[in-house]
Amino acid sequence: MIKSSPFFLVLVMTLLLIGRDIQAQGPDLIDGKEKLSGYPEITLLIEVKDARKAAGIISKNGGRVDYDPNLGIGHDIPFLIVTLPGEKVVDESFLKSLELKSGVRKFQVSASGSDNCGCNDQPTKVAKDGLGFDTLFVPVEDIKLPELRERTNGKATGKGVKVAVIDSGVDASHPVFQNRVIFWDDSTQEGRIELKKLRVIEGEVTYDDKTLKVPERLAENKTIYVGMFDETAMGIQFTDLFKTNERAGLDFNRNDSIKDKFLVMIGADKKPASDLEEKDKDPVGQQDKTGEAPEEKLEEPETDDSNEVPSEGKAIENAEEPSDTQPSKDDEQTSSTKNESPEESKPTMIAFVDVNGDGAIKDEEAERPILDFNIARQIQRSGEELEYADMVVFPSRTKTIAYPLLFTADSENHVSHVTIGVAFNSHGTHVAGIIAGNGEEIVGAAPDAEIMALKACSGITCTESAIIRAMLKAFFNPQGYVPDVVNISLGSPEEYDKDRMDVLIQDLSAKFGTVFFVSASNSGSGYRSINHIGSVSPAVLVGAHASKETLARHYQLQEGVEVPDHVLQYFTSLGPSFTGQLRPNIVAPGSALSATSLVDDGSGMYNGTSMSSPIAAGATAALISAARGNKEYNRLEAWRSKKIKAVQDKSSDVKYSVTSIPLAIRTALEESATELPGYTLAQQGHGLLNVDAAYETLLNLATKVNNGTRLTEFKINDNSEATRLYDRSNNIPAVKRIYLTLDSDGELSEASLLKLRNAATEVRLQRVQVQSIDGTVQDLGQTDTETLLPFSIGVPGKEGEQGRSAIVVMSNRFKGSFFSIRRLATMEAGKTYIAHFDIYQHGQRLFTVLDVVHKPIELSDLKTEVNLSGIEVEESNRVACYINSGQEIKATAFHRYPVAVTDRDSGLNVQIGFHNDESGLLLVQVYDPDGYEVNYSVIRKSPQLDVEKRTGKLVVNTLEKKGIWEITVTSFSGTWLGESGYDLLIEALRFVPSVNRIQIGSKSAPMPAPPAEKMVSIMNSSRQVRSVNLNMSPLERIAPLKPFGVVPNHRTYKKLPIPAWNESMGGPKTTTVVLELDRLSKINDQQMGRIDHRLYKKGPDGKYVVAYKAEPLSASASRKIFRGIPRPEPGQSVETLYAAMEVFDVYSDGPSLSNLVDHVDMLAIYPSIPVKLSGTLSANYSASDSTRDVSLFKVTAPDKIIDETTKSNSRSSQATLKVETGDANLPELEIKLPITINERHQHPPGAKSLERARGTLRITTDHPDISGSIPVRIAQ
Repeated sequence: MIKSSPFFLVLVMTLLLIGRDIQAQGPDLIDGKEKLSGYPEITLLIEVKDARKAAGIISKNGGRVDYDPNLGIGHDIPFLIVTLPGEKVVDESFLKSLELKSGVRKFQVSASGSDNCGCNDQPTKVAKDGLGFDTLFVPVEDIKLPELRERTNGKATGKGVKVAVIDSGVDASHPVFQNRVIFWDDSTQEGRIELKKLRVIEGEVTYDDKTLKVPERLAENKTIYVGMFDETAMGIQFTDLFKTNERAGLDFNRNDSIKDKFLVMIGADKKPASDLEEKDKDPVGQQDKTGEAPEEKLEEPETDDSNEVPSEGKAIENAEEPSDTQPSKDDEQTSSTKNESPEESKPTMIAFVDVNGDGAIKDEEAERPILDFNIARQIQRSGEELEYADMVVFPSRTKTIAYPLLFTADSENHVSHVTIGVAFNSHGTHVAGIIAGNGEEIVGAAPDAEIMALKACSGITCTESAIIRAMLKAFFNPQGYVPDVVNISLGSPEEYDKDRMDVLIQDLSAKFGTVFFVSASNSGSGYRSINHIGSVSPAVLVGAHASKETLARHYQLQEGVEVPDHVLQYFTSLGPSFTGQLRPNIVAPGSALSATSLVDDGSGMYNGTSMSSPIAAGATAALISAARGNKEYNRLEAWRSKKIKAVQDKSSDVKYSVTSIPLAIRTALEESATELPGYTLAQQGHGLLNVDAAYETLLNLATKVNNGTRLTEFKINDNSEATRLYDRSNNIPAVKRIYLTLDSDGELSEASLLKLRNAATEVRLQRVQVQSIDGTVQDLGQTDTETLLPFSIGVPGKEGEQGRSAIVVMSNRFKGSFFSIRRLATMEAGKTYIAHFDIYQHGQRLFTVLDVVHKPIELSDLKTEVNLSGIEVEESNRVACYINSGQEIKATAFHRYPVAVTDRDSGLNVQIGFHNDESGLLLVQVYDPDGYEVNYSVIRKSPQLDVEKRTGKLVVNTLEKKGIWEITVTSFSGTWLGESGYDLLIEALRFVPSVNRIQIGSKSAPMPAPPAEKMVSIMNSSRQVRSVNLNMSPLERIAPLKPFGVVPNHRTYKKLPIPAWNESMGGPKTTTVVLELDRLSKINDQQMGRIDHRLYKKGPDGKYVVAYKAEPLSASASRKIFRGIPRPEPGQSVETLYAAMEVFDVYSDGPSLSNLVDHVDMLAIYPSIPVKLSGTLSANYSASDSTRDVSLFKVTAPDKIIDETTKSNSRSSQATLKVETGDANLPELEIKLPITINERHQHPPGAKSLERARGTLRITTDHPDISGSIPVRIAQ
């Protein structure tokens, strides 16, 4: 448990970024830079006013347009996906020239401090507290998948369905996949190396000054491509911990060494491989080598000159079904990737790899040509015998160590790079196994589906750039594959602005009709902790469920404990989105035993919403394969096929959106889901996935869409803090206006937009759910329409006419609105109220909106008698607190306490303990008003558990977040121990200082400078504190390196000042240097980079070379310690040292960019050099009011900081005193008087005061939970 100061901002590695004036990267920010090989490219989605114009500017400046959603036709869709050089990312003039829609939005940079892939918190193995598992289990029974297979005569297996897995990569050699991993891509570029083009002379090449023999099958080439997989050099994407300890590297051959190197040669094979022309026909709904033909074929379509698929009121008649003679969507590619005709076919490129690492390709290595993995799998899919190896295999006696090798020739048959597809992190393999595993007793939800593996997570994290690249590659690839389903088990909490990936998901859904599944996230039981990916898009977000059988098998449910048949997992994140959209959409089983990488254990039990999402995605793949036997669904598929072909041909012939298809699937899953009793809609969405019931619902929706019904997306208000629908501010408005906007995906024609705009949109208040503190849920108005509910509907102009339904008319800006009327007077403190609104057009529900109101517990100043034996607190005069003694909790319950935190409060003190002799395993979590988990604690007591912890205590800072906080208590995972009871204390700490930092200037500091005195007030409004002690910590010498320029994909350098040594001052001749991102700076927000663990100097050639290395044990991405650095001495040459900063990616809040951040603020600290003062630094009480509600104290700066690095801020002079003597021989006497002139106000123009020392003012009180510290900076 981490105890934080109740009134001082807890300092963590990721600090809040604030806006600043835009500035271009200037020469003063850096002293040098070096591009780093091995880091991924910077790929961004940007919103622009004119896509065509912006694309031209980007190309001229060395960038690349990866995706123009307009497909080169016009510029109606206002975004681009681009890859930019690192220098351009921080070039203000360049960014302004792009004419971004909202100016230039902030770039954020995040210390990479974790060792996981960022894969939705990388769900851990369930075995906690020493508990294990006794069965193999992918719980498809919970979602009624066996019933669907029985209904469809075994067709619901995913056969012919492609599922893209955007994750950490998939072990394609695993036997559970049976060669059904048909595509692999490394969007992280972690496994990529550049190749050299070398001339072949008499069967040999010269590489790195060595003569190497070329394998016979390449010897006749004039040139080949050669490179080296260097395990150490390729570890650049590892975390700071590995880098600082010099353990970063990719251990390809799994020999516990990262020092190996493996030679690779690529060239044209003079023995041609099988011709691939037209071998891989795979139209949607048409038989291929892996799928079954639909039962019925449709007639040819009628001629439609507009090529417009009918919108509202016009049916899809006689939609065209692809035939054997038509190009497959899988063979149709973009103009840059289409297969060559037979006459123009190029020689097959093959590779040879030195797998034993001896520096030569010989013997068996020279006899094993390897084909590009994706081409090899394309041949295998076509049913042809493969003449080459499809993967590179490293020798091992007991394990399969095999990886895809990816190399693609350009139009001139040149190969510039090669990638080895490693998936050391098993997360992606586990996810893929849940979807499509079929072997080794592991059977996934769609055991015949095909997997497209797209690696977006490297040794650092899952960057947004990599995820965007992976999403593009899933749809635009040389093989022409288009996934039917995409699974993304990655994410983090939702932000205010619409996420760039939401924009892309919406666009790809409209163009390709693909349905996306996204994990809800694992942030726990607090409201609005939902994932940001897909939260405002056509995607399906999936929460985590557990059946009674799962609890018994995998969580050691205590014998005799009564639990429902279906419950929610403790970690599953809740909705709604900030905009009020229902999230998650559904829940599915959140634990499964599945495949893991063979270089790992081969299988494992994981839990998390990372498991729920692929179970739902796999079940949907099975559902689609079953639905393809139905005529109505095949008409949708034919419609989709026509659209895909038009997109791949970059044709404007087909002007319609196919978003209705994924929305039909999502709606079918929602409307057929089984609602779980005891949970709100924000917890479970529409309920537990029932794929069998979804089958008929989907077919009915397909008929409706074929007959003209259009399912579309609406935007609800927006995500901004001021206008979002979900709001936990203390001032709860009695009326909330809800704006609905047609969220056009860019593919809709004008006619379709007009019909959608003019359609009557009905809002229905279906019911109100009330959740009490103990988690119980009461449904109001679901069956009794006469009940007076805590909510009602109003419309503009008729706000007083309240009811349960209203017709919304879209304005000329495609907007309509209604009012959610909240009867706050009827709401009880401590309860959560949820209004369930459904939005309809033409009798069809389009989506669900939730308006959530938390009526908080108010913490008053009245004295409360506290007698809580469970936490050993017994007092009669506690104030500002809430107590709950002996609260019973069931094994699967979620208790929640909404608490109002005001400007008077500096923190919350939360204490929990088992009541009397109760036992159990409980988790208490604290969430801020935005839904972010701030802290947690676990208490446990049971004979089953070897470690006992009866009480838990959390003290959290609330100074920066006012509003309704939420404390939740849940039964913890790992073991389910039945009913329990607890005592709970929630206390507001009311001791608020007027500042969270103190900046003062010494009395000799130049102007302008911070004042030499600072008055600080402390508000003690509840009089919880009776006495206060102030203590100042020893000062540390600092030198600001502000600003320290950063460039993505570069190491940037800045001169490091080292304090000089002189004999008169004494002190050590060497110093310790600490480099630290300034913990008080508001500019250092999440930087995906690190302070380099080395100090550099310049070599004779001007290049930077390593001079010193940091201590590895105490290092972090934002802090490094270097010891024994020599200090310059008088008369000796000075060796200039340079600190360095690596940045590998940037992050922005949305698809526009503003408040450009091109630097970090760093400090150099010299703890071994004492700080000497002239005068004293003091903190003393100044005054207190009569009530002691407010106390004042004064911090006074010293006269001057004295050390060998401080230049004198005063000058010596003399005055002449003339005295008349009255003596004729000496009438006047001149006396010279020495004086010192203080230059505080006489520095030359431009002189600056800089921070020179720092300390900490420590404040202790007589209250056991109120203490803390305020940082102090002294400038001179």
